[in-house]
Amino acid sequence: MAGREIRDPIHGFIRLEDGEVKIIDNPIFQRLRRIKQLAFAHLVYPGALHTRFDHSLGAGYVAASMGRALGLGDGEERRWLRRAALLHDLGHGPFSHVSENLLARFAEPTIIEGHGLEEIHELITMQLIKGLSFLEELDRERIIGLLLSEDKAKRPRMVKFLKVHDWPPDPLLKQIISGPLDADKQDYLLRDSYFCGVKYGVFDIARLHNTLETDSEPHEGNILAISEDGVHAVEQYVMAKYYMNTQVYRHRVRRITDAMLTRAMTLGIEMDRIPFLKDLYTYDGSDKFLQNYVEWDDERVTREILQTTGKACELFKRLRERRLFKQIYSKNLNQLEVNIREALSKLSQTQKGELEKKVGETLGFDPLQVMVDVYRIKSAREQVEGSEGRIRVKGKENFQKESALFSSIDIAMQDQYVEIYAPAEYTSEKDKQEKRTRWNGEVERIFEDTLKGDGP
Repeated sequence: MAGREIRDPIHGFIRLEDGEVKIIDNPIFQRLRRIKQLAFAHLVYPGALHTRFDHSLGAGYVAASMGRALGLGDGEERRWLRRAALLHDLGHGPFSHVSENLLARFAEPTIIEGHGLEEIHELITMQLIKGLSFLEELDRERIIGLLLSEDKAKRPRMVKFLKVHDWPPDPLLKQIISGPLDADKQDYLLRDSYFCGVKYGVFDIARLHNTLETDSEPHEGNILAISEDGVHAVEQYVMAKYYMNTQVYRHRVRRITDAMLTRAMTLGIEMDRIPFLKDLYTYDGSDKFLQNYVEWDDERVTREILQTTGKACELFKRLRERRLFKQIYSKNLNQLEVNIREALSKLSQTQKGELEKKVGETLGFDPLQVMVDVYRIKSAREQVEGSEGRIRVKGKENFQKESALFSSIDIAMQDQYVEIYAPAEYTSEKDKQEKRTRWNGEVERIFEDTLKGDGP
């Protein structure tokens, strides 16, 4: 079999070797064509129809580019690197990240407790890779090793569960696949920015790769680093990630569509008792689960739910027709009393359900269609401290200390919000303003009655 070239709108021509062609032609990988990268984000950014398939090809390309910049040859390491990047999203479920929440919620508790798992789709990815019989056993083991979680607490249990040999892998390769400057992040920032039609995620990837270096770390060996000239390139990359997070991934309409989608699937399992949804998200680690899981994608789930009756179908019809819920309340937590702010910032699933019930009953909405959303936006510097700040600048300190830009940002600067979504209807702008003013007062009275005593 000859190799193949694929024209990609982000990176140009992507050249695939024979073994990589076998990977992408596999039905499990082809299924990623039918899973959108950003779920229903196309309802606010019409061009955001790109898929996990596109992104996986891009991640493989970026990983190879980083490998070349770091002087990796064309041997086994390069093969493992490219294939791990290609396969890193193989276990994603319908609607991408929405499936992660559902898998975590409905998985068999013994599986989670026994193996210390949080991101179940990552485990599914590794199990699916183990089943790719056309890959040599050593290739499968090395690829899985590169994809294993960095979480040191759950790593031993994951290794034991998957029976991966020769752990840990080369730290340099590992950081290209999963780290502050990994191929995954670099591709999705550029790709999401392009297809959403925004410039927030644009950074100079060629310059960034030109400044990549290797350094040594006691007890670890070679690690990924940047040259002193690379500090500004990393600053641009970090700001791209920050602005995509604040302006695109947390866009109000996108948060509403994700909330509606998650609620639809949850109600489909818990209330409508749709058998295929329960089977799809009740992960038990079995081969039967995996065989069923890879048969589902965005299109099939949508089609099947629309053929049912009940709460899930109602919400999916609204999404299909873009009759979206409205944001009926939004407040920065810093504007609320300290006890209420503290209670909202650590709201449990049960407390959230109680709040939604009270808001629905008070404002006249179906409580099952009221959604309370509490989220935090970290400052750019706080994001850096937990991630890119650890990048080594060769011959100097780490990136955080070498960057004058991030050293000057107040780490305490952050925003935390509470928002409520519901199926509100307005007859005019005046009607909207009057209702929002009234609802604002009623919601805060509910907070006062329900949460004030829950603070420190």
